[in-house]
Amino acid sequence: MAEWHEGLSVGNAALDDDHKAFYRACLLLSEVGNEGLHQSIVQTAILLLKDYLTGHIFREESAMRRAQVPDLEEHVNQHVKFEILLRSLISEYESGNLGALNNLVVVAKGWQDSHIAEMDLKYKNLIVDADVDPRPLGLLAAELYEGPDTDPMTVVQ
Repeated sequence: MAEWHEGLSVGNAALDDDHKAFYRACLLLSEVGNEGLHQSIVQTAILLLKDYLTGHIFREESAMRRAQVPDLEEHVNQHVKFEILLRSLISEYESGNLGALNNLVVVAKGWQDSHIAEMDLKYKNLIVDADVDPRPLGLLAAELYEGPDTDPMTVVQ
């Protein structure tokens, strides 16, 4: 599993930190199969992925709108497809299908290679710090949930 490196920087600390967190979560999940890590580590990585899906996608798309980045619609469509697929795999895993974890790792690796390493770098010189909400990823994710009785996989649109 690849690790984040400076060549993947999009030029904003908050967005880069989000991407780093995604890479760390993916690395943890990929090591699970190899080392049989404890279930609590798997759950931590999955919670991080859920926050990433909710908070990071909101942060990135909001910044792209503020900066009037071209091809926003295509970028958003990729996010939607990825989010649906990843949430489905997470749900399968949480329902007892342990094989879904391997699929989750494969999908996440593909996202690293195709979206972060290619699509996100297209906005590198277009988004400035003032376009990006700098609040922590978990806080953004928490604010987007409807409430404490809501399934955390359901995001307010």
